[in-house]
Amino acid sequence: ASDDPQAHAAGVAYLEYCVDTAVALGANIVGGPLYGAPLVFAGRAPTPASDALRLPRVERVVAGLKRAGRHAADHGVRLAVEPLNRFETDFASSTLQGIDLVRGVDSPAVGLMLDTFHMNMEDGDLALAITRAAPHLVHFQANENHRGFVGTGHVDWTGVARALVR
Repeated sequence: ASDDPQAHAAGVAYLEYCVDTAVALGANIVGGPLYGAPLVFAGRAPTPASDALRLPRVERVVAGLKRAGRHAADHGVRLAVEPLNRFETDFASSTLQGIDLVRGVDSPAVGLMLDTFHMNMEDGDLALAITRAAPHLVHFQANENHRGFVGTGHVDWTGVARALVR
């Protein structure tokens, strides 16, 4: 997401290195917050970024993921972008923001990784968010709202499971 051309190029090169490492390990998915370092709020409190701040960063991330996505596709690897909650990033916090990001990349090698821990804070209806993300879903992490064992918190696992089966 960096506006520094060297830092941006280094980020893309790092993703390409991650793809190469995945291939060497026999893995076919590289996932996480592939748009930048979490917990970096550019000297301001962790609050939602205005569109004027966020949208140019989105354009840079889309361009970088297109490049890294081509490398991933050439090597049979998929990149899985993970939206993180607003306390960890101000870039792609909700499932809808993640969907918009991967749609902008428009590559079968770039999709979404969803984590119910983060979704619990950002998506009002987890089942609906999963259903909307389904065409882009590469990987899914089942975590309770407090990171405890599944079933010990308040996540609607029946709704989540039904959405995943659809």
